[in-house]
Amino acid sequence: MANKYITEAELNNAPSIKIGGREFHIPRLALAQNRVVIDKLSTILPIIGRMEQVAQSENPSTEIEKALRGGFFGIDAEAFANMCDAIYAAVTRGYPEFTREQFENELAIGLDEVIIALPVVMAQSFAFKKKGASQADGAPGESIPVPATTAPAPLQ
Repeated sequence: MANKYITEAELNNAPSIKIGGREFHIPRLALAQNRVVIDKLSTILPIIGRMEQVAQSENPSTEIEKALRGGFFGIDAEAFANMCDAIYAAVTRGYPEFTREQFENELAIGLDEVIIALPVVMAQSFAFKKKGASQADGAPGESIPVPATTAPAPLQ
């Protein structure tokens, strides 16, 4: 479903995430979505770093499940809400008609899906640098979250 800001081809060629059993393509984010993504994710950078370690394993789904059971990520209700806010903002770039009500009440969203979706959201925001990636073309590399200069420093 293209909208007045992106073409059908841009949407269809964008990477996708699967949330609540539904696939959403996430095109490069515009300023409106980036404001939310940067604000929400800059508050949980240590958690994101731990997620990336697990997501890069040979069997991410199994490793995520183990890490969640063991409390490795340290995700509390506020962190989970921030992750969901960032994902919803990213979804609205390609699906502006998709409401917050639908996101929160129609989709059965698992924490594992949220963890797997975040790297795509971060990559499409272009607000998070990648080690070994060219800044000019956003080439893939190891993701390193970098807070915006106006964002508060992460807690240590």
